[in-house]
Amino acid sequence: PFSALVLAVLAGPVIAGLLRGVRVDSSAQRSLRWCALVLLLAVVGWSLTRAGSYNRDEVMVRDIKAIGTYLRAERHATTDVAHDGPDGVPKHAPKHAPGDALVVSACKNLWRDWGLETNLLRYFNIGMRRHEVLDRYVITTGDCPGLAQEDYLRVALDTRRYHLYEQQQ
Repeated sequence: PFSALVLAVLAGPVIAGLLRGVRVDSSAQRSLRWCALVLLLAVVGWSLTRAGSYNRDEVMVRDIKAIGTYLRAERHATTDVAHDGPDGVPKHAPKHAPGDALVVSACKNLWRDWGLETNLLRYFNIGMRRHEVLDRYVITTGDCPGLAQEDYLRVALDTRRYHLYEQQQ
């Protein structure tokens, strides 16, 4: 949205200068108005068809929602249930005190998966760190060197790409 605003601000004076030369009662002016109206209706219609769909990585978002919902239930989150959406995901980022974010470990192959990290923070206020410091929970794509399988068991969640492992007590 911000890039569209910047483009409009930059292009506005140029387009205004071009339109100054067009007479108000001319057919060119009427054509421009109709084109603008048709373009506006097309954009609004297209936006309505995209409502509720995923713009980026649907598998990632669904996995994050499954993992985040599980972790939030495990830590007895302080968010008000009335503010949750229909799928249990907060509509807005929860308001937590500094340091209240849950932190999970991530395997080395996920250290630069910025989409995973930012969406965990965005939806559930969950941070990631390198698995050299093993937390109670570890997120992996399945292959995680250094993760002792006897110490961690996969949590039974319906995930496709990202999986959550929990340390055994």
